[in-house]
Amino acid sequence: MKWLEKLFKKKKNYNGNCEFKLLIIKDDTDSFSEALGISDQRIHELGDMTKNAHENYESLTDAYSEIVSKCKHVNELAFCFTVFARISEMKKERKQMLGLFGKMFDND
Repeated sequence: MKWLEKLFKKKKNYNGNCEFKLLIIKDDTDSFSEALGISDQRIHELGDMTKNAHENYESLTDAYSEIVSKCKHVNELAFCFTVFARISEMKKERKQMLGLFGKMFDND
């Protein structure tokens, strides 16, 4: 039975050969998507796909897996993960605001 303990306590190792490099297309811009060289049409596609992944998956890893499967370049991943994080922040802030307003009106 000790071999079972070793099997389940085994740590996962990541392949050290994976190399991702962000490709900066335009360095002198304030637009993140423009700096990454992502077209306006692709921005909308990635935005919709990221929003859908956020809404349709309860697990963060499942949502990220969906996003990764549809991205064509690491620049798109960087963009999508940034958008995903912002959507999460906005939803959290919205819940907090609704909670505050709910408490204000419950006292009446």
